[in-house]
Amino acid sequence: TFYIQTTNYSFYANKVVNACGIYASEIGSMLDVHIPIYPRKGQILVASRNETVGIRKVMEFGYLMSKFGGERQVSKEMEDYGIALVFEPTESQNFLIGSSREFNGYDKKVNSKVNRLIAQRAIHFYPKLKDMSLIRTYSGLRPFTEDHLPIVSETEVEGFYVAAGHEGDGIGLSS
Repeated sequence: TFYIQTTNYSFYANKVVNACGIYASEIGSMLDVHIPIYPRKGQILVASRNETVGIRKVMEFGYLMSKFGGERQVSKEMEDYGIALVFEPTESQNFLIGSSREFNGYDKKVNSKVNRLIAQRAIHFYPKLKDMSLIRTYSGLRPFTEDHLPIVSETEVEGFYVAAGHEGDGIGLSS
C-alpha cells in the first residue's frame, strides 16, 4: 500500500501509475526506481491566418529524422536544434509552426535564434508565410527516452507502474 500526499490531499492506494511526463524520473526516485526519462525542449510559433496556406497538418519527413536520428540536408544550426517543419492550422484560424528539439534541462525560455530557424524552415516550404503576422511563440518540454519508446510497465516496486516517455506522441499513442 502506498501513502500518497499531494498539496491538496492525502490518501492510500494499492496501485500507483506514474504518468508524470518529464517529472516521471523524479517521482520514481522517491521509491528508488530509476526511470530514464529526460526533458527535451521544443518551440512553436503561432501565426495569424490572413489567408489559407494549408487546411491540414503537414509534417516534413525531416521531423521524424530530427526525432529518431538520420542524416538530413539542412544547415548545421538547423541540425543542432532539431529544426523541422510541422505546420498545423487551428480551429481559431491561426497556424502552429514548428518545431525544434534540444536538451536544455528544464529550461523553457524561448530562444529567438531557434524561432528564426523555425521561421526560415517554414518559409522554405510555404513562401507565403513570410507575410504572416506572428502572434506569439512558446516552448514546452517533451519526455524523452533514449530508445524513443514510451515506458509503459510495472516496475520492481509491486503496484508501481510507469506510463510516460512519449516525447510529444502521447495523444497519437493513446488509442
